[in-house]
Amino acid sequence: MILWQFVKYSSTISANIILHSFISEEISMKRTSRFIGFLIVVLSVSMLHSAPRSFVPIELVQPDGTRLHVYASGDEYYNWVHDKDNYTILQDPSTHYYVYAVLGKGMLLPSPYVVGTINPKVAGLTSGVNIYPLSPRQQKLLQTIAASTVLKKAQTSGFTNLVIFIRFKSEPEFSQGFSRYDSMFNSSIGPSLKEYYHEVSWNQFDVTSFLYQHSGNLITSYEDSHTRGYFEKYDAVTNPGGYTNDADARETALLNSALAAVKPLVPPTLPMDNNNDGFVDNVTFVVSGSAAGWADLLWPHMSYLTPSEFRINGAAVSAYNFQLDDMFDVGVLCHEMGHSVGMPDLYRYTYQAISPCGSWDIMCSGNAHMTNYMKYKYGKWISSIPEITSNGTYALNVSTSPVKNVYKILSSRSAREYFLLEFRKKTGLYESELPGSGLIIYRINDRADGNSLGPPDEIYIYRPNGTLWTNGLPSNAYLTSDVARTAIGDSTNPSSFLSDGLPGGLSITNVGPAAGDSIRFDVKIISSVPVTNDYSANKTAFNWVDISSSGSVIQNWVNGTLTGDTALDDGYTSSAIPLGINFNYYGHSYNSISVAINGLVSFTQQALNVADNGAPSLSSFGYFSPNIFWPGNIQFPASIAVAYNDYDLKRTDTYGGGRIMYQTVNNRFILSWINVGTFERKGDTTNSFQLVLDASNSSLTVNVQRFGVPVTAQSIKIGIQKDSTNGLSWLDAGDDTVRIPANGSSVVFIPLTSTGIAGSSELPAQLNLEQNYPNPFNPTTTMRFSIGTYQHTSLRIYDLLGREVAVLMNEETPPGSYEVVWDARSFASGIYFYRLSTGQFTQVKKMILMK
Repeated sequence: MILWQFVKYSSTISANIILHSFISEEISMKRTSRFIGFLIVVLSVSMLHSAPRSFVPIELVQPDGTRLHVYASGDEYYNWVHDKDNYTILQDPSTHYYVYAVLGKGMLLPSPYVVGTINPKVAGLTSGVNIYPLSPRQQKLLQTIAASTVLKKAQTSGFTNLVIFIRFKSEPEFSQGFSRYDSMFNSSIGPSLKEYYHEVSWNQFDVTSFLYQHSGNLITSYEDSHTRGYFEKYDAVTNPGGYTNDADARETALLNSALAAVKPLVPPTLPMDNNNDGFVDNVTFVVSGSAAGWADLLWPHMSYLTPSEFRINGAAVSAYNFQLDDMFDVGVLCHEMGHSVGMPDLYRYTYQAISPCGSWDIMCSGNAHMTNYMKYKYGKWISSIPEITSNGTYALNVSTSPVKNVYKILSSRSAREYFLLEFRKKTGLYESELPGSGLIIYRINDRADGNSLGPPDEIYIYRPNGTLWTNGLPSNAYLTSDVARTAIGDSTNPSSFLSDGLPGGLSITNVGPAAGDSIRFDVKIISSVPVTNDYSANKTAFNWVDISSSGSVIQNWVNGTLTGDTALDDGYTSSAIPLGINFNYYGHSYNSISVAINGLVSFTQQALNVADNGAPSLSSFGYFSPNIFWPGNIQFPASIAVAYNDYDLKRTDTYGGGRIMYQTVNNRFILSWINVGTFERKGDTTNSFQLVLDASNSSLTVNVQRFGVPVTAQSIKIGIQKDSTNGLSWLDAGDDTVRIPANGSSVVFIPLTSTGIAGSSELPAQLNLEQNYPNPFNPTTTMRFSIGTYQHTSLRIYDLLGREVAVLMNEETPPGSYEVVWDARSFASGIYFYRLSTGQFTQVKKMILMK
């Protein structure tokens, strides 16, 4: 019986792998803060590829001979040592003892507590402390960030994988027999590398591994002339022969020596270059033992021998997989072989708070198949993807079927992003690793190649509670009536947002059961343009229209079946209010409006209480929480959110007495909230704001006279919803222009069909943030961006812990193209993020400072 041992890269383990990333779904549900609230991990970006591992058992030896059984976690780019309770361990450079680490002055420092002599919790230490510095080797690797790595492409013919076993000087021979390794590579019934790729490619891709170093069932590995310590980090006492900054050279010499030893065993007729590109298809080095503590070198990875000087049967050795025997299993082989045939990593090397694909693709985590998009683009095992272009009911076969296994739907909101659908089923040798069975929907961004440099990601699988800033529940990404998840769109959870967070324009409903070999669902093609392309926002000076003495006070409020004073915290007008003008809103003319105390108005909907429409009331979200902006499932067409919050007009309260008034003056309808309190803070009755509808140019203006609590202006935003779509669409969920302005300011929304700034053909057609140049840089770099409307613009720099370290721009800017130079001579080397925020746009890109 073959034991199927896949490495479990589940989201729970990932939370242990990356101490600060908070990938676990339980944590992600609770953490809804934006970019600056996350702690970001740096896993250096390079040509190399590696899968993350956690809690790998290793042994350390103290100077007095004491042996410590501890653990290593991370990947080839950055890994660290810790105990079973995740207390970080490092070697004290003065005593050479392994001690517990503490965090100080932005770095890990040795504590006086020797590992094995105390209980770190009792000593008051903090579990999980870590930083992610760039070692000299990692800095060298980062210099390749802008280079495009040419990977091999999967072939329909054979693919040769030469397997070479290595042990270090004076180490015993491999204890496992040849049959164990040969089965993991070549078993025809699986689980094995060969059988896995037979299955995922529908028998189009055949990986045959050749293992020549054995005598009968005994492995006869190459024994290097250096001990293991030669390939581990230098320490004057415990490892004086270790490397300092020449790890790459030592690894290259090791691999070339092993190749020279094995080359005579390779038959001269063995085809080593099946795709005729001049290179050996692939070499896998299996190295004895396990990882070392805080290692740069001894960790599983895929890379290239550069320059390619060693040749076998006329082909140069380049691509290779580096495996450690104690960390060696079929799952790792399949992931790393994916790189050798051209597939990129789908997990992020840096901002790992988000797992873009979860366990739905082996190139991200888990052990199941890759998505059919990966099989199509990189494997070439799917010839084309059919596109859905009309409304209707459709069906997909299970994703492992050779036909009708994936659909494409274009986004009407983006020329570079689109959606793919496939039916995944939890069955079989490999797909049984999936968290469930159902329809998964994912977004493709053709600007990216893989997710390692994300965001943006090439592939993002939609999941409940997932946003740009929160991981959500990737294990619940599948839709099926079996679990009552049957729809996805712009106003559902999950929502079909694009890489910039704006609505993607997808509508899939009535997803059926997943019990059979196919699944049915309904598609509606959304052709309308996003609300952000219909209005331009322009901040301007204060322009309050005082109607406090001449306007009409709204007296009659209802709240479902409630009327009168009991309705004055969630009430809405009992009947529509006449505008006194004909106001054009998205091509329709209206002469009346319904009003709610909470700041909502609608031209078509009278009942504007949140709870009456099947959604949570405002107070359930918590005072001034970012989540109170708008629950997307509420059905309020043709509506506007004006400083939306849980306001209170109760006249019987000690602090009551606020009022809402209206008046029509000079072809303008003015609606004012005057001295209204909030349900949570009834003593704050100084909030006054108004909506002005101008019939002369169809503009909407929000004026703010005063907000009593400053945080209100930072938390509440303005929303605009078309008459043709249910569920309020925000102009932007993460930017400044649509926020309620500071006291004494206004925001004017002008339809783009009217004359003015937005109509100029000479201005940029859309908002765009470019990659900085040079990158990497030292000490200055330039960031370019363009905006199409007059609006507030901010450009901010963040470090890897999500801390704001510089503000390069924070001002009102006219439309045009801009260049901003950052002088980083006073900052440390590392990865930084720059974030552009305008009225309708937010984008984050990364850059590398290398001194």
